[in-house]
Amino acid sequence: MKIFILIKKFSDSMIKLSAYIGALALAIMSIAITYEVIFRYFFNSPTIWSSEVSRYCSVYILFMGLSYTLREKAHINIEIVTKYIPTKPRIFIKILTDCIGMALALLIIIEGWKMFYEAYDLSLKSMEVIRTPLAIPYFCIPWGGFWLAVQYMIQLSSNFQSLIRGET
Repeated sequence: MKIFILIKKFSDSMIKLSAYIGALALAIMSIAITYEVIFRYFFNSPTIWSSEVSRYCSVYILFMGLSYTLREKAHINIEIVTKYIPTKPRIFIKILTDCIGMALALLIIIEGWKMFYEAYDLSLKSMEVIRTPLAIPYFCIPWGGFWLAVQYMIQLSSNFQSLIRGET
């Protein structure tokens, strides 16, 4: 049980770090877009880099925020049916949806790792002007998927404990 607490604490800190990285990407994207708008419309001098930076930042925002959003239970839930289901079947539904989410997270890890490794191994660069090494934006895909899977495991453990204790 002690190891579970240590894993949960470590994963919480990594999930928080991921959220901070996603927030930083949001700030960078906002600055890049604001800079582009100002220079395009007021100085008639568009940039050549802001759209590429914004695209990569949006990928980081998404994948770095997945596990944090799950941990905070901020994903979209449709409770119109489940709120009328008794406690025990509702926990089974939570376990089922967590298993489906875990499977999708594992798919994200596997496919994201393939993309990252290929980009890293072949030193792939973007076709845009700034020639960003593609391993940089691709890294966040398996990273985000891994911490999403860890958060699903924590939720599954909690739901199984609730099932055993007969809680909601």
